[in-house]
Amino acid sequence: MSYSLIMSDVVTLEGYKTFTMRWYKIDNITWYDIFDFISKKSGINKENHTVKIDNQYVKYNELNSITPFDFNKFTYYDKLGKSTGCGLLKTGLNLIGDNKIINK
Repeated sequence: MSYSLIMSDVVTLEGYKTFTMRWYKIDNITWYDIFDFISKKSGINKENHTVKIDNQYVKYNELNSITPFDFNKFTYYDKLGKSTGCGLLKTGLNLIGDNKIINK
């Protein structure tokens, strides 16, 4: 089974965009992988992005203090309660991050 994580509200140099990250083994993805993906797609340093976990936005420099990425917390389920293999992650922008915003 393949897995997809839709990342919405990603701030890029061209405005807000939505990206989809795909992979094949559920336990292969970490928060660091997600921030790297967002940074690569947006052109903005990973330190300037945030992701919404529960009711709070978490910054890149706070990843050591949170639980590991659990796809099941973000996935959609069908009407029988089975995971669809597709999830949603809302992102934001850390305006107090690194002074160097553009990723080069």
